[in-house]
Amino acid sequence: MLVHLRVHLAVLREGGRLSALLWGFSGQMAVSATALAGSIFVARLLGPSGRGEFGILTLTGVTAAFVFSFGIPYGLARAQLTGHANAIVTSAAIHAAAVVPVAGLLWLVIPSIFAVSPSLLAVVLFGIVPINVLVADIGGGLLSAKAMKAMHSARLLSVGTFSAGLGLLILIEHPSVAGALWLFAAGSLAALLAQLVVAVPRWGVGAPLPARELRTLSARNYGGMLAEGLLARADQFIVAAVSGSAAVGVYGVAVNVSEVGQYLGNAIGASVVEDRSSLPDRDVIRIAVISAVAVAGLMVPVLLASWLLVGPVFGENFASARIVAILLAPGIVARAITVSVFLPLMARGEGRTCSIISGAVLIVGIAAWYAGAELGGINGAAFANSCVYLLQAALFLAVPFLAVRRESSQSV
Repeated sequence: MLVHLRVHLAVLREGGRLSALLWGFSGQMAVSATALAGSIFVARLLGPSGRGEFGILTLTGVTAAFVFSFGIPYGLARAQLTGHANAIVTSAAIHAAAVVPVAGLLWLVIPSIFAVSPSLLAVVLFGIVPINVLVADIGGGLLSAKAMKAMHSARLLSVGTFSAGLGLLILIEHPSVAGALWLFAAGSLAALLAQLVVAVPRWGVGAPLPARELRTLSARNYGGMLAEGLLARADQFIVAAVSGSAAVGVYGVAVNVSEVGQYLGNAIGASVVEDRSSLPDRDVIRIAVISAVAVAGLMVPVLLASWLLVGPVFGENFASARIVAILLAPGIVARAITVSVFLPLMARGEGRTCSIISGAVLIVGIAAWYAGAELGGINGAAFANSCVYLLQAALFLAVPFLAVRRESSQSV
């Protein structure tokens, strides 16, 4: 067992992966700690119902940014790998500007589905969404360049701005969903400025990529990226629709707690955004194993701490989030496997494979989350979530596993 583990770990020491992983994980943990503080402040400030409304609004913004990405972040990541880095910033700016009129259509529709303020929704769709599109596009280039320090410094500045502002609202006793939302927007803007400080001197600002070339780089990746973004968030929308804002407020706290483990999985996956020439399928499997073991080990103290601290820290109204966090944990381990396979496949341009797998799992997931929420409330939704993620991990892991089997049979 130890010999196999050493063989797996040796893969991470090659090609700067270990350095990228260490920077990535330290950055993720700093972001995680600061974001968790922000989550605590939101819960204390707004209570379950207000936290649920705030969660629906911010979730709408982040999800809309994913939907409107059109795969361009991964296209710009590939542009950086192919020597067109100076086109990233201008291409991202054009993309963000094009999103604004499309976001207006959502502003007309969403209030008829969820009980949210149209004025607050406007802040999300016309402010937070374009900013996050820019952040994602530039972040794609930074990711492929393994600029983990820059990426996580920007994220840390974002959640730090948000959390510090929330702390001030608590001190002045001003419980306001609108105030929290404006602080979220300010944090997103801080992240964008931090990225630009790194990206502009590093890459310069050249002509944007021609639309046809950008579409070629991005199109194959869009389906997989879109399905991944929806898979990561659709459960919370379904809980909100089935059980209401107070329920999604409690569920969201459990998600925030369990995401500590996911940050480690994301850091490992981000360290291996490489094509097959430097990362063969056998190594992809090894890294997926490392990621699953590491995340499972981290989740044990995370869940123990959450069991002891969620009630006293977030407030007793959120104590039921402890059970939800436990039910979400197997899915967090499964997500670590998925990310470790998904990102190398995207770097190879195998977005079609990712789209098919994640799209199929999303269809199953929507039915599973709805049934879980109807039958078991937030606990049922959390159990369904882990089942969906375990299915996704098994399907993604089968891709490099079958490739290795084919190579072995051909060499015999």
